[in-house]
Amino acid sequence: MIDHEISDIIRTEHMLSSDALWVKKMIHPSNLMLEVLELMQAKARTQNVVLHTDLQLSDKETLFGNSGGFKLILSNLVSNAIKYSYEGG
Repeated sequence: MIDHEISDIIRTEHMLSSDALWVKKMIHPSNLMLEVLELMQAKARTQNVVLHTDLQLSDKETLFGNSGGFKLILSNLVSNAIKYSYEGG
């Protein structure tokens, strides 16, 4: 488990130092959020936590940013929410 956490930290540091992370363009956050939430459902199940989502964005809504950075931030937020939830919560 610690090896996995260390790998995540190293991968995150590498991404943050990469110029590709900071290249911005118009992105559709709803698609990216669905990707991240689908992955986080599995993490939640392994920790006996129920992940409820209520995504109210359309495919037409866009933002100017980087899809990798956006997914990294969102996955970090959801992962922390799962990690610090009570088992069965």
